[in-house]
Amino acid sequence: MLVCLLALLLGACAEDDPEPKIAGPATPSASPSESTIGSAQETPEEFIRRWAEAERVMLNTGETEEYAAITGPCKSCGMLAKDITDYYAAGGYVRWDGYTVRRIKPIKDGYYEVSVVGAPTDYRTSSSAKVQHLTGGKSVYRVRVVQREGQHVLADLVELAQ
Repeated sequence: MLVCLLALLLGACAEDDPEPKIAGPATPSASPSESTIGSAQETPEEFIRRWAEAERVMLNTGETEEYAAITGPCKSCGMLAKDITDYYAAGGYVRWDGYTVRRIKPIKDGYYEVSVVGAPTDYRTSSSAKVQHLTGGKSVYRVRVVQREGQHVLADLVELAQ
């Protein structure tokens, strides 16, 4: 199950509906921080890099608020944030140095092809669980960035290739 979760984490976050419904954050949070709000001039490419960093921070700290705020329309991302909350609540952790974003290529209608190299990952689902390891590596994702309340949010994330 954990391997599936981390595959979700490092892999697909696809929404069932081809046209994402713009919903609130997957988990309740206080008012967004300045880093969540971003600049009015932020490009989708800058947002994608900010999302990648928010995911790294969430995994390494268990703090899900910023990640949930910028991935609200992505149902699987919301499930990932909940699972990470549960890991940390049970004494588990994730140690991951994140993605190196190699290329962001606009496709159409808010879709982008994002090539990354993911760092190796060590994780435990609880304080009594065995430490697991993922090697990391190259992946290509298709992401969809949409506007919600004047800010970019991640609406869809699908792994195309490893």
